[in-house]
Amino acid sequence: MQLKNTFSLVLLGLFGKKKSDPDKSSSHPDDKQEKTSGATTKGQAKSDEEIRKVEDHIYELLKQVIDPEIGLDIINLGLVYNIVYDGKKHIYIEMTLSTPACPLSDALVQNVKNIIEKYYPGYTVDVELTFDPPWDTSMISEEGKRHLGML
Repeated sequence: MQLKNTFSLVLLGLFGKKKSDPDKSSSHPDDKQEKTSGATTKGQAKSDEEIRKVEDHIYELLKQVIDPEIGLDIINLGLVYNIVYDGKKHIYIEMTLSTPACPLSDALVQNVKNIIEKYYPGYTVDVELTFDPPWDTSMISEEGKRHLGML
């Protein structure tokens, strides 16, 4: 199940948010805990549904991280390859940069960590940079291409 959710987020990172997904950027998903068959307590792993909600929320949060050289957020640029929440306060982000020689790579990574830690204090956030596959302009979402005047 986790692999399917992760795969969906990878695709969403490449092609943008599904139009049918509601906007979740305005609230923390743990603020509205759904009724589940088993109560989740601190220290216990969250359900697949709760994990998906946190991953979706992080996806929306990362739209606030702008690549300063291009002027577009890292989601619509297609720089985020993977978002994984383990259900136990650990968040893993796999992302790339528009170029391996990006002079602002440290700032981008720190901005990713900062925005997540703002909404998820006490969580561990690991950001891994990868260049496989290398980024290219085909990874920019349609919304991003419109913003950049490519459509």
